[in-house]
Amino acid sequence: MVMAFGGVVFTGSPASASGCTWAPCGRAVNDTASDKMRYTLKLDTGGDHRCNVWNFPGGQRTVSCQQKDLHPGKSVGGWLWDKKDVDAFTFPDTGYHVSFYGGAQTYHIRGMWTKISSSATVRCYDTSAFKTPYCHVSLAP
Repeated sequence: MVMAFGGVVFTGSPASASGCTWAPCGRAVNDTASDKMRYTLKLDTGGDHRCNVWNFPGGQRTVSCQQKDLHPGKSVGGWLWDKKDVDAFTFPDTGYHVSFYGGAQTYHIRGMWTKISSSATVRCYDTSAFKTPYCHVSLAP
């Protein structure tokens, strides 16, 4: 998508297999106390693994990916941090809840992947309301 306002042209962030060339870039933050997250910078663009994505464009689909661990207290991606572009995330050992932009929350079983856009940050944390991680997707950063 390209938009022009007063001589200034805005375009979407071009994502590459592992990063992006300008802001914004997808970001994942694991603020849980003890739950390991997984993320991918390569979704449906190659990789040695398979990711079953519930919100893939066109419906749930299993696609190629390259899975990496994200331990508690760690983060990855984002233009202001490491210029990597996180495409999706999951929790391999526990189910989790996710909410996009303050909307309704949904529950996903362990290992089910959630796709995020290049303009999003997902922050997952512990909450007393659930016994599983709660993840909030918002606009970057």
